[in-house]
Amino acid sequence: MKQSFYGRIYSQSYDLEGRRGDMLPFYLNKWKKAGRPGPVLEPMCGTGYFLIPFLEAGADIDGVDASPYMLAECRKKCAEKGLDPSLHQQLIEEINLSRQYGFIFIPDRSFGHLYEREAAQKSLQKLWDYLLPGGWFVLDLKTPPEEGEFGKSGETEIEIEDRLDGSTVWITSLWSERDGGLVIRNLTKYEVYVNGELTTTELFDYNERFYDIVEFEEMLRTAGFMDIQTTKAYGDTEPSEHDIVVFSCRKPE
Repeated sequence: MKQSFYGRIYSQSYDLEGRRGDMLPFYLNKWKKAGRPGPVLEPMCGTGYFLIPFLEAGADIDGVDASPYMLAECRKKCAEKGLDPSLHQQLIEEINLSRQYGFIFIPDRSFGHLYEREAAQKSLQKLWDYLLPGGWFVLDLKTPPEEGEFGKSGETEIEIEDRLDGSTVWITSLWSERDGGLVIRNLTKYEVYVNGELTTTELFDYNERFYDIVEFEEMLRTAGFMDIQTTKAYGDTEPSEHDIVVFSCRKPE
């Protein structure tokens, strides 16, 4: 299965990104409004940015991720807080767990990393299989972007990130697109410098697929989901073209 997953260097920086301010309270509120159904599953749980607050809110939650580096960061953070969740290194399409769930959620556009449409459809079916009857599935996705929203295809971008440990990371990115702009690819090189000396280099191949709202609603129906609702992220207003869109749906009773 084709899926982007994060390496060691990005996994250490994931929580430092400041663009997730509205996401966590939104998803916690979705779970609470649904009646705090459980157990809870977060596929693509990453470093635990969402999973740990769910644990602290009393959720019986399991996590799955394809990246061993993201899971290592998650385990480290959980250990620091005295938490011991059940974490599994698995691809969504190959999830093999021992129980079903009353609430499954995938925040932060992560589902778009399943950039082959067939694999995405199979993954939706797998998640449906792991929902309890009447259970909720909530995720957000990016609709097709405006021209130039992610920079010009073929352009190279360079960022410099100063870390709390005193190291500096040079991030060199080359963007491209395919499938008529429905999939973006970002080939990224991370270079870590300590006291001016290069200590670590890592390459990362980021891919993300965008979905038209009607198209993804049909994919959810094909997988068996019902009561599909869409809102602009991360609130309760109607979505429009080029938005990040939250999809909420249920498995029939």
